[in-house]
Amino acid sequence: MRKVIILGDSRKEGVVDLIEQLKPLLKVHAKIAGEDLTGRMSLENIKADLVLVFGGDGLLLSTARRLGKNQIPVVGINVGKFGFLAELKIEELKTHFQKLLTKNLKVRERMMLDCRIIRNNKQMGSFIALNDAVVTRGTISRMLYVNLLINDKYVTTFKGDGVIISTPVGSTAHSLSSGGPVVHPDIDSFIVTSICPHSLSIRPLVIPPSHSIVLEIAKKPEEIVLTVDGQIFMYLHENDKLVVTKSQYRFKIVDTGIRTFYDTLVSKLNWKGSLDYAKDRDQKG
Repeated sequence: MRKVIILGDSRKEGVVDLIEQLKPLLKVHAKIAGEDLTGRMSLENIKADLVLVFGGDGLLLSTARRLGKNQIPVVGINVGKFGFLAELKIEELKTHFQKLLTKNLKVRERMMLDCRIIRNNKQMGSFIALNDAVVTRGTISRMLYVNLLINDKYVTTFKGDGVIISTPVGSTAHSLSSGGPVVHPDIDSFIVTSICPHSLSIRPLVIPPSHSIVLEIAKKPEEIVLTVDGQIFMYLHENDKLVVTKSQYRFKIVDTGIRTFYDTLVSKLNWKGSLDYAKDRDQKG
């Protein structure tokens, strides 16, 4: 019998009721190893076979960080608005619920970031991230100057509103809205995207996962902030270094087989394509 962890955001409408409705069926096929609707329970040492996350993409991002070295396969049930990562809709859940608890599941592994802040040769903070690490200005609208070093070699100085280092999973988030490429999540790589660069020659850069990236604060306005997965915030100082490498931990997400990555692009990013081609294809098919 599988051991299952239930995670949810009790502040979201309908989450508590949905979990309570599913518990009788859940207990027939699995043992509940832990339940947390507040985000306070430690997950790094709990033993389980599956994590059911009732919420949106934000809860999945925080779950990836909270699991840390204990990366258990995760199923995201979308009770949020967008649901790019949380692929199961509520109406699909009951149809596939028993299969998730009793069948051999296909699990896909996703690259994560290891982020360290170095100040005066001392480590000031360390984080893992599933989506991205973003260096950006705070409340004062002044240009940032951020040096980019790859494998300890100086590459360029970004001048603009900030810089994003994302995983392929995060390529469809802040990086995409800043002009970055969509990268399939099966490909391990870093995506470096400048936010509103003060130069037309600056373009997004895709880097092998074996490389080491350093963002060095070359010139600082009144405020500059590091944001990890849009959820962790830390103020940076001039000459601080953000060191980003591939994490030794990999996020594990269950592939339900309901839709592909390309289906998600179509449904979530409104990739409609040619209407004439779609009509011809429907008529032939």
